[in-house]
Amino acid sequence: MSVDSSQIGIVKKYENGVATVVMDVQGGCAGCKMHGVCGSDKQNAEHTINTDIELVAGDKVILYIDPSKRIFSALMLFIFPIVSLVIFYYIASLFLAEGFSILFGFVGLIVAFIINKVIDKVWGKKVAFIIAGKYEEDIEQ
Repeated sequence: MSVDSSQIGIVKKYENGVATVVMDVQGGCAGCKMHGVCGSDKQNAEHTINTDIELVAGDKVILYIDPSKRIFSALMLFIFPIVSLVIFYYIASLFLAEGFSILFGFVGLIVAFIINKVIDKVWGKKVAFIIAGKYEEDIEQ
C-alpha cells in the first residue's frame, strides 16, 4: 500500500473512540522548521485523535492532515521570507542609498522569520490529524 504524503503512526493507547498515536516524523516533515503547523514539534510527536475506527495499542495507522495546511506551511517557510526581503528592500530603496536598502532587505528577512515563528506557535495548537485508516504493510512472498 502506498502512503503518499500521509504519515504513519503507532497507536499507543485507545479507549472510548480516542486514540493516542505516536508519529515518527520522517521524510520532508523531519527537515521542516514549521513543525507547529502540523503539530509535530519533536522527533516522535504524540497526538490525541478522535476516531470511529476500532483500534488496539500497537496498530499502525495512516495519519492525514489537510493538504492546504501543508501548502500553507511550505509557502510561509520558503516564499514569504523572500517576498518580505524584496518588499523591504524596495521600500527602503525609495528613500535610502543602496547599501542601506540591502540592509533593510535583510531586516525584512528577519521579520519574516519572526512572523513564521509566531504563526508556528499560535496555529500549531489548532491543527488536528485525522486517522484515515489502519496501515497494512505489503507482505511479499
